[in-house]
Amino acid sequence: MKILIVTTIFPPDIGGPATYSYEIAKRLTKLGHKVVIVTYGNKQNKKINGFCVYYIKYPEISKIFNYPYRLINAFLVTKKITKKFNPDIIYAQNPDMAGIPSYLVSKLYRKKFVLKFVGDWVWEFAKNKNLTDLTLEEFYNNTNDKPIIKIMKKVEKKIINSTNQIITPSHYLKLLLKSWSIKPKIDVVYNAVKLDKFDKINLEGKNIIAVGRLVPWKKFDDIIKTISKINANLIIVGSGPKLEDWKNLVNKLNLNKKVKFLGSLDRKETLAYIEASDILILPSLYEGQSHVLLEAMALKTPIIASNISSNTELIKERGILIQPGDLEQLEKEIKDTLDGKNYTSEAYNFIKKNNTWDILVKKTLEVLK
Repeated sequence: MKILIVTTIFPPDIGGPATYSYEIAKRLTKLGHKVVIVTYGNKQNKKINGFCVYYIKYPEISKIFNYPYRLINAFLVTKKITKKFNPDIIYAQNPDMAGIPSYLVSKLYRKKFVLKFVGDWVWEFAKNKNLTDLTLEEFYNNTNDKPIIKIMKKVEKKIINSTNQIITPSHYLKLLLKSWSIKPKIDVVYNAVKLDKFDKINLEGKNIIAVGRLVPWKKFDDIIKTISKINANLIIVGSGPKLEDWKNLVNKLNLNKKVKFLGSLDRKETLAYIEASDILILPSLYEGQSHVLLEAMALKTPIIASNISSNTELIKERGILIQPGDLEQLEKEIKDTLDGKNYTSEAYNFIKKNNTWDILVKKTLEVLK
């Protein structure tokens, strides 16, 4: 089978889609399938592990024109590679920057179009721009959107409904799509975790870690507000639009000695910090299925996470779940966990049984065929 994977990021970029695209391309190639990657980046095209990577280059123009310019370039590169490679399937890793050019090219060349849906980019855009205070579930049924949001919602639904099949990493996302009256078949294929070898590190004292994009719905500010009452340090790994706001909060609360912002680290460094920490906390209002939680479970690091649907589906009794925004509960569970209350052995065993790359590749191939 010939598979063209279109993704927004690819290693050395950091993030779930980057890791996923590389790992599945490598494994599909080993099984005898022909795979090509198309991704964004001002880099030279290359061949690694038996598959080719083609880059969509995007010099910065202006804030207004960057997005359409990148989409036009993405369409042209995807069209060129599709004509040359003649894939059986175009497999897009999200509905917008990967999905829009994939949809157009699949229609042009009459190719099977499969979409991986890991989250709602329209809601994320609205949240980052302070255009909504609604939850993801409330957002899609809202009829009082600004014109730009209405247009984006229509485009997103058009792309999703134009696919031949959809893959999601959680039943929560499948149910969400069904609530939008999405027509194509939706299959759940859980994310996999593979731990690269890394140099272990030692941290002084007790340490809590939060890893992810610094965006409003991650709610790392809840951990910052709580850490003053905890005999532990807080390490925050990641970058994003809330960085300055959360740094200002740390300054305001006089917590500079307790809170460290490490920025974006490479995957091996991130794994080393998760493994060395006493607790990983993810108090977010929304997740598709968190790669960070999977990695913490595989590293036997105790977890405290918000009890939103996707986290509950993964964690259940294998970690500690809290009500989002309940700082008193968060404080209590941190103190209890630092005193030895955790469920990491069960979490580790669950990951070994259910979230392997062999399982993911097998189930993905069943969908792609």
